Amino acid sequence: MKKLLMILCLFPLLSHATKYYVSSSSGSDSYTTSSAATPWRTLKKISDSTVLNAGDTIFLKSGDVFNEPLNLKRSGNSSSHIVYTTYGGAARTVINGFYTLSNGTPISSGSNIYRFYCPGLTVKTNMLVMDGIPQPMGRWPDVGYLTYDSLQPRTLYAANLSSSPYNWTGAVLVAHSEFYLIDTGRIVSQASGTITIDTTFTSTSKRGSGYFIENDARTLLLTAIPGRWYNKYTVDSIQVYLPGGQGTHVLKVPILDVLCNANFGTKYNDIYNMDFEGSNIASVLINNTTGHTFTNCLFRYGGNDCLLGNECPGTNFINDTLDYFQNNGARITGNTSQHCLTKNVLINHCGTIPGMGQREPDGSKSYSGWANPMGFNTFQNMTILNSGYTGLHFGGDSVNITNVVVDTFCITKIDGGGFYTWDGAVKNYNYGRTLTNCMALHGQRSSAGVKYDSTDASMGFYFDSHSTFVTLTGCTSAYNTTGGIYIHGSGITTRGNNFYGNGWCQRCVVEYPGIPITGLSLKKDQLTNSAPGQLTSVFITPGTDLYSFGTVDSNYYSNTSAAAFYTKSSTDPGTTRTFASWQTVSGYDAHSSFLNTASGLYYNKTGTAAASVVHFSDLAGNSYNGVITVPAFSSLILYQKIP
Repeated sequence: MKKLLMILCLFPLLSHATKYYVSSSSGSDSYTTSSAATPWRTLKKISDSTVLNAGDTIFLKSGDVFNEPLNLKRSGNSSSHIVYTTYGGAARTVINGFYTLSNGTPISSGSNIYRFYCPGLTVKTNMLVMDGIPQPMGRWPDVGYLTYDSLQPRTLYAANLSSSPYNWTGAVLVAHSEFYLIDTGRIVSQASGTITIDTTFTSTSKRGSGYFIENDARTLLLTAIPGRWYNKYTVDSIQVYLPGGQGTHVLKVPILDVLCNANFGTKYNDIYNMDFEGSNIASVLINNTTGHTFTNCLFRYGGNDCLLGNECPGTNFINDTLDYFQNNGARITGNTSQHCLTKNVLINHCGTIPGMGQREPDGSKSYSGWANPMGFNTFQNMTILNSGYTGLHFGGDSVNITNVVVDTFCITKIDGGGFYTWDGAVKNYNYGRTLTNCMALHGQRSSAGVKYDSTDASMGFYFDSHSTFVTLTGCTSAYNTTGGIYIHGSGITTRGNNFYGNGWCQRCVVEYPGIPITGLSLKKDQLTNSAPGQLTSVFITPGTDLYSFGTVDSNYYSNTSAAAFYTKSSTDPGTTRTFASWQTVSGYDAHSSFLNTASGLYYNKTGTAAASVVHFSDLAGNSYNGVITVPAFSSLILYQKIP
């Protein structure tokens, strides 16, 4: 009887999920109740309400535009989430943070620089969108970098400052201080050949070399590029260089810091079918939360990150699109940020404008597609395009990455990877990290602003310092500036991967002082060049342990050069070797094969077929004839075989 009474008492709580309706076009916050016929008007009304409970659903009218943030202040539970979705049509509801500029006036008679009133500007405003494309700020020089001579902690030395048209005190200095670091700082003084900033350069290494000046009204006097702009937030003014006036140009500036704010310690909110546009800090800010899921959403145009998350386990992005963010698609921190699912997500145009991303200590989580190095996370069926630095940065134990394509990365910074991980020290992972049927393509060189080194530019799969227990199976890495796979760690396993046409080498195993490489198992991979000078395999160590890195065998190599293997150690100053010499000296690849021939790559990101009219074979000896069907997320390296 007691159990029956308890069930009866709980039943009303479980069965009284409530529906709420909100419409910016037809609603009113004065309604005492919310229904489809009497919807509330504002998101603030629903977010400030204390009536929301687990299991409730909030319907936002399809196609309506809300010029305010969606604040997730109430929690569901693991079995009954709070749901935000749409009603009344198929179109997404828009959460808009943009202010559209209009009625600009020239700053002086005959000037091509127009002043626009824009309420809500702050020092954080970091984006102007013209005709759908984010524009760089006004800068000197107009494009590229000037070369500096050296950096001290807060001072840049450059003899070419003598040609500067202005003293830039008060402007922002952008300095490429390392391959993977772009620093920014407010200029506090400029003297003959020196600039001093209000912060410390992240690095004073010798590998950086470039700088420019931005966010100063005087840069617009020097530019010839329409759309360059200056943020004069102290008087709510945006200045834009527009020869001939605004005309039909559509100009928008974000004025909301956050579009979806879950910085309230809440749990289990599900967001469906929303369009988030125009943010200064983040489209989605999540801090100390659990179990929030975003499905079928569109996130566009942010001056910083799309997702900025900290201590946010169970954060899921499913069937979403992210486009045009000045820093990252996602930057997730906090040791509890685990058990997250990112699935069927398209990410594009993150961190592609130098100086517009954020500076941070190690550079690995800025200007990138998606960065969540916390472990116990799953990434499936993602496409990451046009990243300023790394495509997908993962880390920690128990990471599963399947059917993920990274195409065109290291646009803005170098020494990065399509897929990147590193460990600060030796780790003993219980489960390891697996990448299956993933593709890393077209890593760029981004040589501007640095003392360029083609052997350290962009790598398809980059397993950096101390990286361990990573398994790569059925993956493709092609047309990257430096390498197909770059190994700095131990316990790395590769099986059945294709490495093709990567600029320096297809497989790079490079040991650094104090970070020994052991336990490698590199088998059944196919590796070949697409142009002269591309090496098949490079093994380098500062010591004498080059031939004890692990097992390398049963691989399939081809190259148009007979000497396509390179070794270097304390007893070997650097030798380019034939396959036979490589086998003899190293003891590796006893059961591998080498073909001195040209090969071609057929890869498939979409599932369509590639056609051929001649007889082909792959490097493992499998024959293909007629129409060649390449499965999704895979590739074939083929050469013409005379019957």
